[in-house]
Amino acid sequence: MEAVYGNVKSKNPVCQLPVSNPPASIKFNRRCYLSVIIFMVMLSVLLLAGLIVFSLFYGDSVRNLPEISDSKDNVTEHLNAVIERLNSRLTEATKKLMEFKQGKTGCPAEWIRFGSSCYFFSGESKFWDAARKFCRAREADLVVINSNDENTFVSALKKESVWIGLSDEASEGTWKWVDGSSLTLEFWRHGQPDNHDDRYGEENCGHIRNGFPGQWNDLTCYTSLQFICEKD
Repeated sequence: MEAVYGNVKSKNPVCQLPVSNPPASIKFNRRCYLSVIIFMVMLSVLLLAGLIVFSLFYGDSVRNLPEISDSKDNVTEHLNAVIERLNSRLTEATKKLMEFKQGKTGCPAEWIRFGSSCYFFSGESKFWDAARKFCRAREADLVVINSNDENTFVSALKKESVWIGLSDEASEGTWKWVDGSSLTLEFWRHGQPDNHDDRYGEENCGHIRNGFPGQWNDLTCYTSLQFICEKD
């Protein structure tokens, strides 16, 4: 039996008890358990301190939650206002771009503005009278050139010979514009007008000559040329 009890030992005791000296064993036992109690108290204090810090942080967050929410709402409202303004400006810019692309700058589609007038540069060729009829059907007329800048403009946009609204058909040698005004500013090529055509005998209509930008020539009105219309 003693052998049996001698072989029975406590596994991993919290405090090792010296059996040979009972008073010392009791004293050691007290110190041992006192240390355990102190450790447990310190651990409890640390846990309590952690809970207090967490509670303070959580409570502060909860108290500030309305302010955080209001701040978030203000930022969202500001961003929405900025986005709305940007969308408005983008819409306006897009509208202006579309109007420009569609020729809505005070001129019909396929017409080009220069100064206070709109110009149409034909792609087809007609006799002078037919060209004028085409323009007048569109509330316009063959172009009347009143300045050097205008002459440069209409000449630069067409590489072909084109009819202009100039004629002396009513009175030979007296050139007038289709609006009835007299010719005061002239851009005739050297030696023109010469009223010479072996086929028809008379050249009563004016055009801007191909190969000589900005220079005019007289030609028989029954020649088929491209043309330029003008309207206010």
